Amino acid sequence: MLIPDFSKVQSDDAPVVSLENGQLVVDHRPVHDWMRDRGLRVNDLPLVWVSESELAEGYRPRSAQQESLSIPAAVQALALPEQQEVWQNADDSELLGIRLSRIDGWLKHPTPVDDAARQGVNGRPGLILRSGDGNVQWLLTGLDADHRNAYGLRMDNERVTLGRVPLKDALSQAPVLVVDREPGPLLADLRKWGWAEKDVEYVEVSARTIDRPQVGDWVRFEPNNPSDLTASPFSGRVIAVLDTSGGDFRYHLRAETGPDRGVEARFYGKNGTFSPIRPEEAVGFDRAKTPDMERLPNEAASLARASSRSDDRGLRPD
Repeated sequence: MLIPDFSKVQSDDAPVVSLENGQLVVDHRPVHDWMRDRGLRVNDLPLVWVSESELAEGYRPRSAQQESLSIPAAVQALALPEQQEVWQNADDSELLGIRLSRIDGWLKHPTPVDDAARQGVNGRPGLILRSGDGNVQWLLTGLDADHRNAYGLRMDNERVTLGRVPLKDALSQAPVLVVDREPGPLLADLRKWGWAEKDVEYVEVSARTIDRPQVGDWVRFEPNNPSDLTASPFSGRVIAVLDTSGGDFRYHLRAETGPDRGVEARFYGKNGTFSPIRPEEAVGFDRAKTPDMERLPNEAASLARASSRSDDRGLRPD
């Protein structure tokens, strides 16, 4: 079946491109011969002039462009289904496709978080998020390769903060992807929203907590009760997570640097909180941070027992 609206010619002796039975068909006969075979006159259908480059790329009718908008997989993983549905019905799908491709390119090759932290307010956001009511915005300038942790500027009606954030936390606060903003330095966005550089609060990574660390995360465990002798602060990389039958999780951490390197510890999630750290901070127990306490766990425990026995005898250890 010939759909006349899809017919295009370049000149009187140029090939005719038409969509017949769902397939693009190129006819190299003169256009008048093509029309005569179908019993058509020039006024019977709209003919559109096209360039050779368009012809080489292949013709796609406007309605087909709208229906076949390809949303990159990396963008699909972040965007709400409702927003993706809006994109599919967008009037200018070609421009939208270009914008989504730009975001996809940044997600595939993002600025590393550490580099974004060094750039500070001079960084350029590759991913912009907002809340449904528009009161909260995240302008992310850095992202880890595994898409777990990000770095960026958070703006709401009361304050502006700049620092690291788990990507899932940013998405929970601002789940809508902003695609119609051209990337520019954070300073420009600050001025646009009436903020000055001096208003920015720099947030340390340790100020944020992680509800459920995943294998590979770099975290610090802090017990709920500092005086709890069964749990001590520990900084390391999560190497295993066990879902217990009691509705809790047991986390297996390992120190990756410093004198405690290789030391492992296990903690239940309900007994404390986890906060993200940098890999160089995964030193194990806090004693590893002070030169006079850089001892392995069994050595520290032995000293503690010796001190206790000495105190019982009224003596002090040498």
